[in-house]
Order: sequence, then structure tokens, then C-alpha cells
Amino acid sequence: MYPSLFMLGMKYMSRIIRKVGDFEEFKHYDNCKNLKLNHLCFAYDVLMFSKGEFIPIYKMFQGGSMPFTYLGMSIKLKKISTQDCQNLVETMTSKIKSWSTRALSFAGRVILVNYVLMTFHAYWSHITVLPKQVFKDINAICRAYLWTGKTYNQSAGNISWHKVCKSKQEGCLGFTNSKVWNVAVIGKYVCYVARKKDNVRIKWVNQVYLKEAGWWDYGVPSYGSWYWKKIMEVKDSLKTKKQYIEKEKYNIK
Repeated sequence: MYPSLFMLGMKYMSRIIRKVGDFEEFKHYDNCKNLKLNHLCFAYDVLMFSKGEFIPIYKMFQGGSMPFTYLGMSIKLKKISTQDCQNLVETMTSKIKSWSTRALSFAGRVILVNYVLMTFHAYWSHITVLPKQVFKDINAICRAYLWTGKTYNQSAGNISWHKVCKSKQEGCLGFTNSKVWNVAVIGKYVCYVARKKDNVRIKWVNQVYLKEAGWWDYGVPSYGSWYWKKIMEVKDSLKTKKQYIEKEKYNIK
């Protein structure tokens, strides 16, 4: 199928589903009514939301369940655990095993760590705040491969990982600090809310959480999800730099 035909089909299917939400008897899912949100379309998935009170809809929803996996990542309502990120760790170790037959120099391993291994967690970091143990696992795998060419090494390495991640201008290797990167990319959402970005996610935040409250003075409520609380932690850590966050000419990429 041509991509253009696929996009055309998705577009009109989305319109049809949206019209279903206009029926008087249709009942939206909690916190979705004001936004008239009854579905989300992804590359090859469609998530549908409703009260689920009618038997046909209930049966339709039985076809899937939470959590489910999307592009290798576990999508769930509860806090993401270290076990949920096991696929990320396994992908990194399997990649190293495929390289083990090659006699690579230290310089070659530096390139593979920086441009292959350290990019695996980048997509996940854009979506959620990863557990601390996952960062430890990522760093341990990269450190072991850098110094020994293996997936596991009990020793700490010739240089501390914190120093290895410093910039090349400082005489280090310039690896991405996975934990700092996670905070930075989640910080994008802090920027989007501060700038009132026009997308479904930011509209949801304003409807459900912020309402009329000011963004920088907003305190997370007790009923807030764990993910929302994590974003608030990132917001508080960036609060002193809000003059950069609120201006459009500055961006977190």
C-alpha cells in the first residue's frame, strides 16, 4: 500500500470516529468530554476512549488490554518499572553480542557506544521518566563494552562514567548522560505547557490539571498520576531558568 493511501484512509477513519462522539447517546471517557477526545491514531494503532457502558463497546474493548507494547515499550496506566524496561536492556546486550565477533579497536567501540548504544534509550526517554535502576543498567552495559568489548564487567572502568560523559572540549569522550538526557527531553513538555502549545496533550493538561492556575506556581494535586508528578519535579528543577523556557527562540531538541 502506498503511504499516501494509508494516510488518507487514517484521516477519514479518524473523521468517522470523531463524528461518533457527537451522538447524544455517546458518553465520553472521564476528562475527555470537554476536548471531545474519543480516539488517538498512531502509526499502526488506534486507541479509542468511551465510558464503555454499552455491551457492544465493552466487547470491543475486550479485544485489547492494558498494558500493551508499542514500538518495544510497555504502555501502562501505572508507574513504569525496571522490569517494563527489560526489553531496552536486552536490545542493547544483543547488539553487543552481534559485535563480539569483530576485533574492534577502542576508538571503534567509542563510536558504537556513542552513536548506537546510547541512542536506544533516546526514544523511551522522550515518552516517560525511566527508573533509576534502568540508567544504572544502561551505563553498566556501555561501560563494560567500552573498556572490555563485553556486555558485563564487574570492575568500575579506567575512568569514572561521569567524567567519560563530559564534553570533548574538556578532554573527555562526550557521551550522552542518559539521566540528564531524560530530564532534558521531559523538559520539552514543561516548555510546551509554558508556551501553551496547540496540541492534544497540552489541551488535556490545561483541562484536567491546570484549569485557571498559573503554570510556575502550580502544585501537583494528590490525585495526580505518577507521571504527572515526575513532570512537576522536572518543572521545579527548571523553574530558575524559566526566562529561557518561555521564549520561543530557545528550544530543547
